[in-house]
Amino acid sequence: MTIQASVKIEDLSSSDIKKSIDTIRNIIINGINDTKKVIFICGKDKSDKESYRFKISQLLEHNTNYQLAYPEDLFEDLLEGQANNSLLSLEQQLA
Repeated sequence: MTIQASVKIEDLSSSDIKKSIDTIRNIIINGINDTKKVIFICGKDKSDKESYRFKISQLLEHNTNYQLAYPEDLFEDLLEGQANNSLLSLEQQLA
């Protein structure tokens, strides 16, 4: 059993941050296996064409190995007050 302590970002060294970024980049580029990768992309409004979020989504949406997920799409029903959603259905959407 592995136990990890909480670490604050300001306590990390530059090399630790670089290793983490390299690991995340490697997972995004190479994946863990050959299945489709879902990328949960957050940021400014997805229609803001000047935002990095929009530009990244434009680059990735044409790649068939990636599916983009936006928080506003996943949580739309919750934000509109739909009572039919349960935590289980939300968990299934996020999975």
